[in-house]
Amino acid sequence: MNRAGYCWRCEAPCTQRCSRCRVAFYCSKVCQKQDKWRHEPNCDNAVLKTECSGCGVEREGMMKCSSCLKVYYCNAECQRNHWAKHRSSCHKTAEETIKLVEQMKKFLDMKKLNPGVAATYYWGNTPAVDLINLSMNEGEEYSSPLALLLCGVGDPRNVLLTIASLPDAYTQQVTFMLNDICPCTLARTVLLLYMLKKGIITIHKSNHCSKFLYLRTSLSSF
Repeated sequence: MNRAGYCWRCEAPCTQRCSRCRVAFYCSKVCQKQDKWRHEPNCDNAVLKTECSGCGVEREGMMKCSSCLKVYYCNAECQRNHWAKHRSSCHKTAEETIKLVEQMKKFLDMKKLNPGVAATYYWGNTPAVDLINLSMNEGEEYSSPLALLLCGVGDPRNVLLTIASLPDAYTQQVTFMLNDICPCTLARTVLLLYMLKKGIITIHKSNHCSKFLYLRTSLSSF
């Protein structure tokens, strides 16, 4: 996080600024050199001419108010002289920033307690995708076993469409390694696939379901 008084590379306390923009802080030449490619665009923007909110002078190298980062000043004296006018808007911006940070913290805390997607879609909210698509990749004449790793399962539609889209001539084994950050999502997917394999759920166009002979589940996230 870029903060006034702290190195923009290693976050160590420091007082030295970038000599060009006078905005970024660096504790050493090494940190400044390592941060060159990240800081360069911001440095270019900072050296554009801006108007001092205190005296009205327009030039390069102005310094931002370290609290709200909205207004520019020539120096500390201009900032002190303008503080009576700027105080209200500066405090308002700071309060809004703190409020936003608190909201983000609550959201991140909720994500830690409830990993996975924010909303549960029991049958997906996007079109299913053929993950293999033999005709466009290995070719329909491909005759070797296939193995797929799904890091985010979501729901089983992609697996089912992939199986149903296999050419009739393909008779090899297809292995699906399923995983997901949310244990409930993974368990639901495995259960639905198991029910389909056992015939508990009936679906149309099931001529390819016989190819679903081997399901290997990775339960490392449990």
